[in-house]
Amino acid sequence: MLISRCSPGVIASWTVTQYAILLNMINKRFESINLGILKMGGNIRSGGTQSQTLSVTKLSLLRELVLYDIDNIKYAYVELCEICQDIGDFYGLSILIVILHFGFQSIFVLYFAISSLIQGHEHSMTMHLFNGVRLSLSTFLFTVLTSSVTNTIKESKKISNIINLLMDRCPMDQKIKEQLFRFSHHLLHLKVEFSACDIVPLDRTFLAIIVGTIATYLIIILQFRISASN
Repeated sequence: MLISRCSPGVIASWTVTQYAILLNMINKRFESINLGILKMGGNIRSGGTQSQTLSVTKLSLLRELVLYDIDNIKYAYVELCEICQDIGDFYGLSILIVILHFGFQSIFVLYFAISSLIQGHEHSMTMHLFNGVRLSLSTFLFTVLTSSVTNTIKESKKISNIINLLMDRCPMDQKIKEQLFRFSHHLLHLKVEFSACDIVPLDRTFLAIIVGTIATYLIIILQFRISASN
């Protein structure tokens, strides 16, 4: 009985953990892309401030180098966005099943605890401890998942701010500025989002949704139980 009760939770926990690990790897890739943009700003600033002293050949080489870096970073960012979409599609159904599993489990555990207190039933400490561990595990997993999703989304949005900052504060060649402007325009159509089958968003708003849903169903079940007993 213990194995049958724990097996779904173990499988669901591993799915959420694997998803969170992949998101952390994606987050590191976004951080490296943002760092590459920041380092590229040094070459842009050098080409803009020293244009009077550098020869035409050196300026041309520096400009081509910066343009090449922008193309590479843009390609890496687009590829990373596609990977995020593939990961979200692959894990969408699995995460939705996990959400339903832990949601029903949390409702059952909380209803069991509340009804025991109201009706004065005495249950073994082992049962209460086991239910408490299950509830704590689901809370921890959802917190880790939503934090990983939120951090990844925030990191993916930083590149737009960095590009705008470079365009505002760094003197640069007109071709470089036009290339950065086109890159910034393309970023408007490249949004990193994660959801469970396009039904439930997986950022931190998910915590508010799941808490409100569990509380609503608990109230309905308790009211139905009280009305039935009366």
